Amino acid sequence: MIIETHNEWDKLNTVVLGDITGARFPKYDDVFDKVAEGSTWTESAQPKGPISATVIQKTQEELEFMKETFEQAGVKVVRPRQLDFQQVVHGYRYFSDGMYNYCPRDVILIIGNYVIESPSLFHSRHHECEAYRDIRYDALARGCKWISAPNHALPVNEVFDEDGNLTEKTPIFDAANVMRFGKDILYLKSQTGNEAGARWLSTILGKEYTVHIWDKVYAFAHIDSTIAALNEETILVNKQRIGSAGKLPKFLKDKKKIWVNESMIEETEFHVYPYASKWIGMNVLSIDPNTVMVDPRQKKLIKRLEKEKFDIAPVQLTHSRTLGGGHHCVTLDLHRG
Repeated sequence: MIIETHNEWDKLNTVVLGDITGARFPKYDDVFDKVAEGSTWTESAQPKGPISATVIQKTQEELEFMKETFEQAGVKVVRPRQLDFQQVVHGYRYFSDGMYNYCPRDVILIIGNYVIESPSLFHSRHHECEAYRDIRYDALARGCKWISAPNHALPVNEVFDEDGNLTEKTPIFDAANVMRFGKDILYLKSQTGNEAGARWLSTILGKEYTVHIWDKVYAFAHIDSTIAALNEETILVNKQRIGSAGKLPKFLKDKKKIWVNESMIEETEFHVYPYASKWIGMNVLSIDPNTVMVDPRQKKLIKRLEKEKFDIAPVQLTHSRTLGGGHHCVTLDLHRG
């Protein structure tokens, strides 16, 4: 199995597709609780423990349909190992149960032939990479650079300062804070990625790559509902968060921009509690430079993409808001090109 990916849009050949078996919301991760408290799109009480069987069943069906869609497009699909997420793991200065394998994009980053395990903010996700053990060893056997970032052991009062901002005491970032544009790596500084994490990543990648820190854009979490790289020429841009081209990094200024305003995104349903805002609707995935996987409920967005001559692969993820993951989140491209 070849593992090599340089961007978000080359022809997808091999992909990891997440799994929802045994998924739960962690009971004992106080860092996870702190971030959930910062949500600006709900006042609902945060759930804990096993996720609804109804949500699990529907999501399993939709992931299976996504798998079939990939295979029809000639993409090889790899699934993660199943883990016991109710097991409580004790680390230095913390303990936590787990969460899920639904979003492989959050915990592993492929840049070129680097396979990087990111230093997640959440204690509940520190052992999630064990689900991808086979991929890691296969990568190592094929000469890839397998690197595990140091997971933090900080208690919640050292992870965040008095104002609720992420501290710089240790490198912290989710792989989903990062977007690849060849040798240019865009890194969103947010509640799930600090500047120390960007510096660590830059040091690992060396002079061959430039890590661009993108700050004061979207403070809450990941990058892929704020911007999406559809192909080498075109980016999808969240108008509400970015506002104008002046907030984009210089290396993106000449890209064709499809601005997505709030009226273009459908407010989709959620079960009990939303871990994602309505903007999960623009969390799309390029299968190749001309084909984009989109939730069919996002009719206005699809119409806009079709106007730009993109082909659409419609795959619904009914509970993307409940589970905090859209098409980009629930996949990890192992090989493109």
